[in-house]
Amino acid sequence: MKAVLVTGARGYLGARIAALYARAGRRVLAWAGDLRDGAPFAGIDPAEVGVIVHAAAVTRFNVGAELAREVNLRGTVKL
Repeated sequence: MKAVLVTGARGYLGARIAALYARAGRRVLAWAGDLRDGAPFAGIDPAEVGVIVHAAAVTRFNVGAELAREVNLRGTVKL
């Protein structure tokens, strides 16, 4: 069975999503890297992934627009 890749697995939502999939008997790749890196998913073999749940995001209101754009927009493009 291919794994479920959960981005943002250290965050509130991502951790709970990963736990739900794990309890359901799914193999979970709980990814907690940095979307600002040049190749944030380099350590993940795409052939192992069957489902992606993208829960990584900057959700604070006190961050600059460029940081939010880098993580939330450009990070999603990298995914």
